[in-house]
Amino acid sequence: MRYYPRLRDLREDHDLTQTQLVEQLGIHKTTYTNYEQGKREPPFEFMIQLAEFYQVSLDYLAGWTNDIHMRANAPIKNPSNLERQAIHILHSLAPADQLLWLEQGKLLSKFHKQNNEQ
Repeated sequence: MRYYPRLRDLREDHDLTQTQLVEQLGIHKTTYTNYEQGKREPPFEFMIQLAEFYQVSLDYLAGWTNDIHMRANAPIKNPSNLERQAIHILHSLAPADQLLWLEQGKLLSKFHKQNNEQ
């Protein structure tokens, strides 16, 4: 079970009690408390809802970045054939493998960015 300390940090940073937050999000307090304390894994849809509520990225919620203002790029309006293939591959993977695939892509991008700066 993963623990996401930023759930509590963000709630407190916004001066919200758990009761106030769950009323705004429309979930049960016990459910949210379990997410915040790491007793229950929050579903992906809920993490998206929280990211939108707090205006932060999923990477920030997960603790993968400290950039609180990082936001995902806008959706691709006219994807190329290569982009459609990448999306198809991503959707064919199990959720855990999707995260691994994404992390590998980030590492490759970082590697190329560092090499281009030299």
